[in-house]
Amino acid sequence: MTDKRDETFADDALLGSERWCACTLGVSLDWFYRNRAKLEGDGFPRKDALIGRTNKADVNLWIARRRRLSDAPKA
Repeated sequence: MTDKRDETFADDALLGSERWCACTLGVSLDWFYRNRAKLEGDGFPRKDALIGRTNKADVNLWIARRRRLSDAPKA
């Protein structure tokens, strides 16, 4: 195991690692690895074939689309 920092957690990084994806979803890295194929079957973005990272904006959009309630109406 390395002590190397995951640079994909930086605010200016547009692509995320598997660890970033798991953290964003609120699940363990192990759970994410075991369930990624199922997530992708439900529309979760695939890793970029060239870079090997996942587009953070696509992950956030996927999460937003799964919302069940809309924002409260403005008074």
